[in-house]
Amino acid sequence: MSRKHHDRHDPRIMGIVTELEATITQRYPTASFDVFEGEDPPGTYLRATLDIEDPDQLTDLVIDRLLPLQVEERLPLYFIAAHPDERARLVRPHVSVTTSQREPSAP
Repeated sequence: MSRKHHDRHDPRIMGIVTELEATITQRYPTASFDVFEGEDPPGTYLRATLDIEDPDQLTDLVIDRLLPLQVEERLPLYFIAAHPDERARLVRPHVSVTTSQREPSAP
């Protein structure tokens, strides 16, 4: 079975991207978006970024529209909900790595 190649220049994919963006901005007008080609799995990715406690709230808005497209129509369009960089840095625990200095071993 061959899989038709789709990309972000595909008018159908871009129409759906526009629809998903509109659905999100209707509820969250300050959301920002970027569209890019990804490799794992291959396809077009729509990333929505918003400073909210739980970014899954964004996914909840689009999943009912997106899932049938992915499963039934095999459209390679994927969604990522993300925090802005500033918030992501605050949410992630800071990990510091220290190295111990050892005395050089005798030959």
